[in-house]
Amino acid sequence: MESILDRLRKNKARYSSYQKRLDFLKQNNIDTSNIEDGVSKVIRNLENDTKSLVVYGEPQSGKTEFMIALVIRLFEEGRKTIFIIMNDSTKLEEQNFLRFNNAAQLNPSPQKADEFGRLEEKEKKTKIQRLIFCRKNSSILQKLIDEARHLKDRIVIDDEADYASPDSKINKLGDPSKINELVGKLGGLPPGGEGTYIGVTATPGRLDLNNTFDNQATDWVFLNPHDAYIGRRFFFPTHADDIEKSDFTLIKLPEDGDNPIHLKEAFLRFLVKTAYLNIKNGTAENPEAFSMLVHTTGKIKDHEVDRLQIDRHLSVISNETDKLEGYLKFMEKEADGLIRMNNDTFEIDEVLNFILNNIGRKRVIVLNNKNKDDALAELACDPVDTFTFVIGGNIVSRGLTFNKLLSFFFSRGVKHKLQQNTYIQRARMFGTRPYSKFFELCIPESLYTEWFDCFVDHELSLSSAKSGDYMHFSSKTNSPADSASIQKGKTVRASGEWLLGEPFPYNQELATLIKNSNQKNPIALIKELKDLNLIPDSGLHNGLINTIEEMVGEGSRDLKMLLEANGDLLNISNFADSDDQTVTRARGGYIATIIRGRSEYDRANHIIAPVQSDAGLIRFHYKNQQGKSIIKHINSKS
Repeated sequence: MESILDRLRKNKARYSSYQKRLDFLKQNNIDTSNIEDGVSKVIRNLENDTKSLVVYGEPQSGKTEFMIALVIRLFEEGRKTIFIIMNDSTKLEEQNFLRFNNAAQLNPSPQKADEFGRLEEKEKKTKIQRLIFCRKNSSILQKLIDEARHLKDRIVIDDEADYASPDSKINKLGDPSKINELVGKLGGLPPGGEGTYIGVTATPGRLDLNNTFDNQATDWVFLNPHDAYIGRRFFFPTHADDIEKSDFTLIKLPEDGDNPIHLKEAFLRFLVKTAYLNIKNGTAENPEAFSMLVHTTGKIKDHEVDRLQIDRHLSVISNETDKLEGYLKFMEKEADGLIRMNNDTFEIDEVLNFILNNIGRKRVIVLNNKNKDDALAELACDPVDTFTFVIGGNIVSRGLTFNKLLSFFFSRGVKHKLQQNTYIQRARMFGTRPYSKFFELCIPESLYTEWFDCFVDHELSLSSAKSGDYMHFSSKTNSPADSASIQKGKTVRASGEWLLGEPFPYNQELATLIKNSNQKNPIALIKELKDLNLIPDSGLHNGLINTIEEMVGEGSRDLKMLLEANGDLLNISNFADSDDQTVTRARGGYIATIIRGRSEYDRANHIIAPVQSDAGLIRFHYKNQQGKSIIKHINSKS
């Protein structure tokens, strides 16, 4: 006779918590297609016995919602123990924990590491499903490793995975870096363990170059951002259609970006825009809150300097001091410009009166490692005070989602090369910004240019990864990762001139088609030759071709194919230091030598050269004249 419990278990199987979560999101007008696609790909990889993979998603693009759905699905698949680990920030832990805990479809509810640690020993041994949150803190991790020693079937989901988890001692003999070692022990992770690692990040390059927990770029999952997402293409547009759509306000500061006048003017413009949007949206009676982020260095004393400035400006308005008239004149001009630009019918004085009447609804929040107030962090990320100012350094650059961010003041430049994983994470203006037309970014011009280049190189790297051939691009102003984390002996580098594939035997048909196609776009020609099977895949990697195509700007002069002046193929054997079998020169710089004195190549940023040798082989060479370099991890399936 069937027991009541057996009957209930059968009924339980009919209800999908994962589907309920998707339905809940759809009911709240959230497009779930990117979440469903990402979860399906992760599950497929795990079914194929993948033990370590990385999930990429743009900054502020909905990765936390994806992780919630993934955890629900993993529990439905029968997985027992899931650890969510994150940066050693109580503010970030609290924000993410609450997001998970508020997901009614998630069963079991999440536990923090210390909450699990307080359970009785016999309870820790029970074979129930568990979701445990833990910060990447050595003492917390070590304690949890001991407390959770009885738990089986472990999965580690690593939020902001490129931070702290890679082995920064990978090139040194001896033990790995402490966090890397402890995270590996907690999950029983590869290369030695049977646990599963899922790293989630917006900056995955360091994980590849470091070979963190034996992840393979060919197994990675790339999340598409949701439809309402505003990201790199809007704030750092490269193509004409993106430039046309990019209508936010970019204030390029002079190099003395720390001059107090710049912060004062940005402060006043923020007040005006907050007031303007409330009047325009009909929310003046019940004001909507917005925030201004002031990003400083990691030095706490700098945070205090900026806080004092903001407090003094607020005092001028609140107490109506003798400086107020000058403030009002500046704001009057800003309000007039906004109203005229948008053909609004309300008066300037409505904007100014809103500011004077609501200035008491203000809050200045400093976020740094010294300030442990999680309630303030919540007010910073989800402001309720009409005029909210958030001041901080490194701690505001990782993981925290700033909803209702309207102004981003980023005044301090960088004295060294930008690391892509650090500066891409600092793009806190990315996300859901329905008011993007009124968003303001204040930044020194040189820093914006370097930040722009950083994103371009990052995007090129991702383009190659999606094509199955991951290469990390960098320029003079940025690098893909810190040198200590790049695994030596497992990476190859190229600067200026690169090889696009392996040498291969060719026939006269290939040479003739190349010679007679001088008016054709080189990329289109190469794709045509590949379709005709005249170029093997090993002879010209699709990832490289797709990446070059992504780099090429508008106009044919940006990309050229290099041939002899009469249209014949170049021949490496004409040089004394040539190697006919590898179709290379010992000293390198082959294309640079050939184009010397040929002015038609002066304005080409990208040059592709099919080069033959007397051994009957051909190889494609490439020269980048934009100062870019590549580094590639070679210990992978690709």
